[in-house]
Amino acid sequence: MKRTILGLIFTTSMIFSANLPQPVTATLDSVENNKVTILQGNLTPGMSGIVIHKYDETHEAIVATAEVEKSNGSQTTLLLSKFEAIQNKNLPNIKTKPQKGDRIILGQLYNRVLPIVPNQATFQKVKESFSNFMIVHPDIFAVELSKDKKPLPEVKDFRKVCKKMNIGLVMFVFKDGSDFIDCNSWKKIYHTDISYVEGETVEPFYNRIGEIPEPIFDWSSYKLGNFDAYYQNLEKRR
Repeated sequence: MKRTILGLIFTTSMIFSANLPQPVTATLDSVENNKVTILQGNLTPGMSGIVIHKYDETHEAIVATAEVEKSNGSQTTLLLSKFEAIQNKNLPNIKTKPQKGDRIILGQLYNRVLPIVPNQATFQKVKESFSNFMIVHPDIFAVELSKDKKPLPEVKDFRKVCKKMNIGLVMFVFKDGSDFIDCNSWKKIYHTDISYVEGETVEPFYNRIGEIPEPIFDWSSYKLGNFDAYYQNLEKRR
């Protein structure tokens, strides 16, 4: 169990290319229902991570997902929810509740980024600008959408692929800059002025898979229209 957990957590010594919120490890100071506090401040709202309970020297487990609700100079309040990133029907559900003293790791997958861009030139720009990240190729997302016959992605589709591929951030590259969205909370945690390269837009985003099939017996229109407008609207949904 311990090896499985550690396999999901990247080293916090990684140097980021952008001034994104840095990974944070802290200890739960208080627990009340679905809220916890840590004695660490100035954290970005929407930043998410995991709570780990240690049973003994050789056994520990992830017992919850946490999301920063609010933060001041010295303390942060987080909301708890069920951890669902790893699901195996052959394993028993962990019933342990988060407790004071448990370890919390925020931003543990922020080095794995899925860029949503309009064309190949922009994808290449992202790879060069964020070379210290593990860039997940959009082809992977396009394959998942093709399997589900989803020509235009919705928030639930992003969350699904994020869980399946252990992706921490979705990066939308627009004309006026790039937004980084936390996959779990679906909230914007960072914006940079890196914009897309002008050119023809691949629908629904740059990928090499080709046209994504539409649902059978569905005569709805699945045209992307304006790239920026569609994905900026998607950012506001939950």
